[in-house]
Amino acid sequence: MGFVKAGNGNDTLRLGGTANGTFDLATFGLFSQFQEFEVIEKTGSSTWTLTGITMDTTAAMNVQAGTLIVDGMMANIATTVSGGTIGGSGMIGGLTVLSGGTVAPGNLGQLAVNGNATFNAGSTYAITVNAAGQSDKIAAVTATLNGGTIAVTTLAGAYNPSTQYTILSTLNGLTGAFSAVTLSGYNPQFFTSALSSDGFSVFLTLNYNNSAFPVVAQTQNQKAVAGALSAFGPNLPFLASFAGQSDARLRYGLDQLSGEAATGAQQGAFQFTGQFLGLMLDPFVSGRGGMSSGTGDATLGFGPERAALPDDIAMAYNKVLGAPAAKAPGFAERWTAWGTAFGGANRTSGDPVVIGSHDLSARAGGVAAGADYHFSRDAIVGFALSGGGTKWDLAQALGGGRSEAVQAGVYTAVRKGPAYFAASLAVANHWMSTDRLAPFGSQLTAKFNAQTVGGRIEGGYRFVTPVAGFTPYAAAQVQNFRTPTYTETDPAASGFGLTYRGRTASDIRCELGARFDRATLVAPNAVLTLRGRAAWAHDWVSDPTLVAAFQALPGASFIVNGATPAKDAALASAGAELRFSNGVALSAKFDGEFAARSTTYSGTASLRYAW
Repeated sequence: MGFVKAGNGNDTLRLGGTANGTFDLATFGLFSQFQEFEVIEKTGSSTWTLTGITMDTTAAMNVQAGTLIVDGMMANIATTVSGGTIGGSGMIGGLTVLSGGTVAPGNLGQLAVNGNATFNAGSTYAITVNAAGQSDKIAAVTATLNGGTIAVTTLAGAYNPSTQYTILSTLNGLTGAFSAVTLSGYNPQFFTSALSSDGFSVFLTLNYNNSAFPVVAQTQNQKAVAGALSAFGPNLPFLASFAGQSDARLRYGLDQLSGEAATGAQQGAFQFTGQFLGLMLDPFVSGRGGMSSGTGDATLGFGPERAALPDDIAMAYNKVLGAPAAKAPGFAERWTAWGTAFGGANRTSGDPVVIGSHDLSARAGGVAAGADYHFSRDAIVGFALSGGGTKWDLAQALGGGRSEAVQAGVYTAVRKGPAYFAASLAVANHWMSTDRLAPFGSQLTAKFNAQTVGGRIEGGYRFVTPVAGFTPYAAAQVQNFRTPTYTETDPAASGFGLTYRGRTASDIRCELGARFDRATLVAPNAVLTLRGRAAWAHDWVSDPTLVAAFQALPGASFIVNGATPAKDAALASAGAELRFSNGVALSAKFDGEFAARSTTYSGTASLRYAW
């Protein structure tokens, strides 16, 4: 083995470069391999690890950059840290940490200082702590604290509400104090810190709780969930799942935990039954009325009155319909059967800033069939059955749901001259399911039955003009949607599953508007009727809210809000019906509802046969 002898003067042994290395302290000092060096200097970005033991008393250590791990003993070599980091679980002489320097013992170890440990302003003491009360620490003879920051990294674990750590201890006492504490690592948002001293040691106390959830939460929904979580303090079963997340990620986690996806069920249900109630009365749907004097479909006062037509056209019109040529044909009781396919899509904007609700997309559709009985010239009764389903989704992949449904309804219409009155009633059962993603990929599902009961009344007065029929009308519609108390399935046992309290939501709508119709003979055996509608609707609708509670925390319930339905909307419709003399009629219609934060498009296609 060769020797490196520095000789006279102030000589430096430099540990630098970019490659990591190891140096055995037993090779440093008098009679060792490296002799007569006054300074050991750590430079460069590399990490050097010191092992072994040296008894040298003449040298000093200067850490300027990179990392120096002292796992050996150099009890008589004082160390100054002006940049970079010193760590390890060995022993050094005196320790002076200047601004920009860092001490990080690491691995829950203890760095021993055989002398005074001084921390100056701008220095950093970086330690790691765990839930068992263990931490990195410095054990010194004395200590002088002129400021400096303690940078705490928390390791994952089940922390007690309050844990105290001894992070610096001395034999002969200390003076001064550190100036600040920073937290990072596992759930830093859920810790508050405090420093204390008894004159010989410095203690760090970490208080672990859910206070960060309310602090981080911004919207009404987020605050509601945070309040439920905070009620359980550090005993929250799934608190550890949120380790080290940013505030933005925590907020999204609160949105996921809220279960907002379940609030979309009522939108699809109201849309599904609302269309059914309307199509049982709507003259766009194959003209189920036929209560005029044989000259058209006037169940709701829409059929063209024969008196408004020239005699030759009226007679031709009656010929198409198979009615007598006389102006006042007799009444014959008859049945009319019909079938309709219907569907629609709605998009309602949420309030992501204040309430915290998200955009909702809902779709509903199905088929319906029914029959009318004309028991007088001016009155009918009918019944209908319908099957179909709904589907809804929330923005930002927060989940959604679907349902299969059947509904049954009855309806009636009465006319007196140009005035009419009509009413329909429907009941529906929904076999519903929801599916959403909770934080960290947990998939939560639920299945339950829900019911809708609804009714609609409508009245109007038809004016006949040479150009078209014009019918101002008013309508009122009421729906109740009931969901039971139900619980989500949580296959992963994540603790995120919710139980929702049963509730009944209502939607009361009034409409004011006008319908338009114009009939044209397009073939010797066919009449085409064009129809339109323009109206205004106002809804007194229950806000889509649910009371939910975490299954793991049954005592802490909260209210989650969905996208608020529109209260006022403009209604527009356009459609056409083609009637043949053999009793067959085809019709199609398009509807639109337009509101400030909501849009709905729907349509129907129908077939009717009268005999």
